[in-house]
Amino acid sequence: MNDNYSMAEIKVSERLSDTRMPADKEKNINWRKAEREVNRLQARIARASQKKKWNLVKRLQYLQAHSFYMKVFAVKRASAEKKRKQKEIEKSISAVIRKRGRAWSQEALIRNLNCHIRRWMKNCPSKDAGRAGARLNFMLYEWLWRWAKRRHPRKGKRWILEKYWHCRGGRKWVFSTDTSELIHLRGR
Repeated sequence: MNDNYSMAEIKVSERLSDTRMPADKEKNINWRKAEREVNRLQARIARASQKKKWNLVKRLQYLQAHSFYMKVFAVKRASAEKKRKQKEIEKSISAVIRKRGRAWSQEALIRNLNCHIRRWMKNCPSKDAGRAGARLNFMLYEWLWRWAKRRHPRKGKRWILEKYWHCRGGRKWVFSTDTSELIHLRGR
């Protein structure tokens, strides 16, 4: 019997080819079936180790490591963890602007926000970077606009715009001072 296949309890091989599944088919995965298959394989490994059938355990572990469903679950879990971290960082950015940064100068606020934005970029899943970056850019603009309006409640929109947002490097509407500017997320 070939070591790459396990035919112990089922008639059909569990090994899948190494070809990657297109992104549109990834959305159509039957997650209940995937979970059942993963749990079944893990239960088989547990039973084999209880019976001290170490060769079978090694074969099943190989199958588990190369199983399509295990790979999909690992990717799903990793991306969910990154999204959770992203949300936490977005909340911290919001807290910096809305609470702690109320009395800060624009330069101090930019310096502090850039640290948070760099951390956010590090945790952003690459496939969602464009959409997520655009979303965070929009949210940053909204938060910073409220911050500026709160600092100058009697000033008009144009005055606030000219004071805090400038043109830099061919880009309009950059929240910046003469010495520093906020990190730009789109097109990174």
